[in-house]
Amino acid sequence: MKIKRIDLKEYGPVINNEQVGASIYDTITSALKDHDIVELDVAGIRFITTFCANQIFGNLFTLLGSDYYTRIIRINASDSFASSVDFAIDRLRDKK
Repeated sequence: MKIKRIDLKEYGPVINNEQVGASIYDTITSALKDHDIVELDVAGIRFITTFCANQIFGNLFTLLGSDYYTRIIRINASDSFASSVDFAIDRLRDKK
């Protein structure tokens, strides 16, 4: 099983614009092509806007479906970050 670890602290401490969100999404989807699991270290990221959470994690959930939960792992997430990401995914899951 191939695991790719991506450190997001270079994008932080706040992820709040479309260009940064697009860059993170592209980095993750690129890693998913060659790896079974992508581990995201979000230490140092205090906050992610709802727009960016939807742009990155909502789109990943749409792309991967239920495989999202086994292929994307977040570590060192602040409560604020985790809540924003969970909200983005829950909103999409509720639409199904």
